[in-house]
Amino acid sequence: AILSNSNLQNITTYQTKFKNSNLSGCDLSNTILKNCIFTNSNLTDAKLSGSDLSGANLSNSNLTNAKLSGSDLSGANLSNSNFEKAILSNSNLQNITTYQTKFKNSNLSGCDLSN
Repeated sequence: AILSNSNLQNITTYQTKFKNSNLSGCDLSNTILKNCIFTNSNLTDAKLSGSDLSGANLSNSNLTNAKLSGSDLSGANLSNSNFEKAILSNSNLQNITTYQTKFKNSNLSGCDLSN
């Protein structure tokens, strides 16, 4: 799906498949996206602050410069994804999977990284 630059604030969806989607520049602030599948998706410059992405599969996705502050990513699969320059401050990152995940120049201040 091509949803780039769409305003999708405050939506609620569970286990939805966004595989191979272009969500670059989308505003997904304050959304509930529990257990959704975003594999191989482009979320560059996406706004996801305050969102619940717990249990989501974001593997092989590009989240360069994404805004995720205050989000819940607990239990999410972030393997092989790019979070370069992403803002993840004060997010819940408990029990995430991060095999070969890139966080270069990302803001992880105040994050909960416990297992």
